[in-house]
Amino acid sequence: NGYVCLGSFFGGLIIQWGNASNVAAGVMIPLPIAMKDAKITCNGKEDSNREAIQCFSVYSIQNTGFHVLSKRADGNTTNDWLDFIAVGHN
Repeated sequence: NGYVCLGSFFGGLIIQWGNASNVAAGVMIPLPIAMKDAKITCNGKEDSNREAIQCFSVYSIQNTGFHVLSKRADGNTTNDWLDFIAVGHN
């Protein structure tokens, strides 16, 4: 996990990245540092060799973290393994 702050010349832009493993639904995933107006994208990782198709939804984005809900194609909610990139400013 990490971040880079590009400074006032770039409007205080902050880019953050990280990963999370075995995160249950409803648990907040923390950002490396707090920032305003975060936009987040994440890429899911399968937790085993089940080859299940998963759909991720990022919600409740806050200055210090965000939540992700993961559902498999069969409709079951599952724990999350993911990589994320977040962009915002200070």
